Amino acid sequence: MEVTSNNLANERTPGYKKDRTQQSSFQEMLIAALPKANRRMTANPRGRIAHGVALSEINTLHTEGVLEYTERMLDLAIVGEGFFVVETPQGFRLTRNGNFHLNDEGFLVTPQGDYLRGENGPLAVGEEPLIDRDGNIYVGERLIDRLELVMPAADAELVKEGNGYFRVDGQLELFPAAVNIYQGYLEGANVDLAQEMVELVRIRRSYEAARGVVATYDQLLSRGANEVGTLR
Repeated sequence: MEVTSNNLANERTPGYKKDRTQQSSFQEMLIAALPKANRRMTANPRGRIAHGVALSEINTLHTEGVLEYTERMLDLAIVGEGFFVVETPQGFRLTRNGNFHLNDEGFLVTPQGDYLRGENGPLAVGEEPLIDRDGNIYVGERLIDRLELVMPAADAELVKEGNGYFRVDGQLELFPAAVNIYQGYLEGANVDLAQEMVELVRIRRSYEAARGVVATYDQLLSRGANEVGTLR
């Protein structure tokens, strides 16, 4: 339910990528069904694994959101597979949130104050620049740099860190991305509000059903403890 609530809370966050939970069940029964040659159990088990459903992992869906026209020159949207690169105190991070600002020193920064990077480093523009579809940055008629637009390696794992940032887990290996940049637009979150509400209702009903099963088991255990063995 927490994942769905986070998705709903970020429905208006530019560049937000929704999460989906993946569940697994019957772990112990699956282990028991494996051929003995494939088992690697050298110690006696302690206790048992429940046959219910458990959360196994949370996956992030990187489908594109809908472009929203803002008319603001420092709003940028990526169309295609790729990320902006920002420089934070913790290192380089990737983001699809193109809501940028000019700081007091004339650098393009995120709302958190982290530097947007061009191919030659942090972007010092001094004023609102003109950015074409290829990510080339012009101040007046002068080309000053190009946005650093990247894709992580195919086997890299992207880890969410908040503020729309992703960290590449493991060795940072990035490749140039072939994308289009739309100035004056923001990419909306890829959250479908109706779908998330349906998911929230489904989770609530599953919880209520599970609570009913637990209550029934509690009653049966209570009867067993108080009535079994009673002389009639």
